[in-house]
Amino acid sequence: MLSNPYDSDGGIIDLITAVVIILTALLLSRGMSEAARMENILVILKILAIILFVIVGLMAINFNNFVPFVPEHKVTETGDFGVWHDVYAGVSMIFLAYIGFDSIAANSAEAINPQKTMPRGILGSLIVAIILFVSVALVLVGMFHYSQYADNAEPVGWALRQSGHGIIAAIVQSISVIGMFMALIGMMLAGSRLLYSFGRDGLLPSWLGTLNHKHLPNRALVI
Repeated sequence: MLSNPYDSDGGIIDLITAVVIILTALLLSRGMSEAARMENILVILKILAIILFVIVGLMAINFNNFVPFVPEHKVTETGDFGVWHDVYAGVSMIFLAYIGFDSIAANSAEAINPQKTMPRGILGSLIVAIILFVSVALVLVGMFHYSQYADNAEPVGWALRQSGHGIIAAIVQSISVIGMFMALIGMMLAGSRLLYSFGRDGLLPSWLGTLNHKHLPNRALVI
């Protein structure tokens, strides 16, 4: 009842999710400085976890798993694999992993010198993310045959445990779970700023476009 949303598997409320969302909102209600400080800590932890995985994973790579790099098309019990049109199909799904860069633009009103800092923030973070995404993907595919990851919800942890690095797997996965808080901060921050802008510009009720005594759009944040 307390682990699923209403009308899903007998659930009434996902209590953990509700608590985390409330905590995120409370953090953002205190202002950008504290939220940014928390974000910076989480970003550093997540990047260190990714680098740790890449370094440890490199020691377990079997280069035979890269041959052929783009397999011929074939149908197996786990799905269709190979050839470029399947690669493109994968890209259309992976694209969703890059959602979040748009949220940077939503915070432009609170940025210092946004004409310079916003493009640098968006493009710079995109470049870093691409490098990290590709690095993790290459290491994963090198550690085990790609077909072994089918329907695996925790490929990184599984690959580390299978290669004898259980402690590293626990560390990386723990940081990943904590790091999800970072995405919540970013998306809730962007969403509240967009609602505020809509209220301010008359696209939504004007009370949403009101700032409090600390010049924060906390009415939009509560919504």
